[in-house]
Amino acid sequence: APQAIEFSTFTNKTTRAVENNSGANYSDALEGHHTTFKVWASKQVTDNTVTPSTTKYLSVYNGSTVSYGTAWVASPLKFWDKTATSYEFYAAAPAELSWNAANTTGTAGTLSLNNFSLTGVNNTSSESWEGLDDKDLMIAAPNTVGRAAYNKATPNLVTMEFNHILSRLNIKVKKGANIDPAHALELTSLTVYGLKNKGSFDEDKAVADQTAKNTRWYDQDVDGTYELTAASTS
Repeated sequence: APQAIEFSTFTNKTTRAVENNSGANYSDALEGHHTTFKVWASKQVTDNTVTPSTTKYLSVYNGSTVSYGTAWVASPLKFWDKTATSYEFYAAAPAELSWNAANTTGTAGTLSLNNFSLTGVNNTSSESWEGLDDKDLMIAAPNTVGRAAYNKATPNLVTMEFNHILSRLNIKVKKGANIDPAHALELTSLTVYGLKNKGSFDEDKAVADQTAKNTRWYDQDVDGTYELTAASTS
C-alpha cells in the first residue's frame, strides 16, 4: 500500500539556553523551540529505458511547511516512490520566515542538495520575524534516505537533526553580599554595548551538523546597543 513520508525531529549541540523548564527533554525537542519548519526533498530516479541510463533528482518538497500538533505533518502530504533509488531531505526552521531555495547549477524540475542554497531570510526586516520573540534560526543536517525507510510494513520516520545558528544572551543581576538584605533595589535600565547584531550566515550543508562557529558568520556589523528598560525590584 502507498506509504506517506513522515518526519521526526530533534535538536543537537544546543548553543543557546532553553527558554523554560517545560519538560525533561525540552532542549532536545524541536517543538520546544519551533512548531513549524520548511522542508526540501528530492528523489533520485534512474531511467534505464535509455542508453546510457540517466539519473535525475526530481523535486518532492520545495519549501513545504511541516507543522507540529501531536506529530509532525507535512502539507501537502507526499508518498514514497518505490521506484526511486534514494531521497534527500533538508530543512530550516521556523517556517514563518521567508526561507527560499535558489538553484545554483540545477535545471528546472530538479532539486539536488548539491545544487541549491537557502536565501532570503532577514531577521531585521519587517516580516513576520517581528512576532517571534525568543525564537532563533535553525537549520537541519541533510538526510539521505534509501529504500529501507519505506520498504517495511511500518516505515521509518525521516529524522531531521536541527542545529541552532544563533546564540541567546542571558543576563542575571544579583544583589551583592555587602548590601543590606532589607534594602530593595530597583533596576531601571540595562544596556549592552558592542553586539554584533548584523551578519550573513554561511549555509554550508557539509558542516550543517556542527554548531555555528564564528567562521560561518561574515560581513558582521556592530550597529548599536540593546537596552532593557523594564524595571525589576528585588
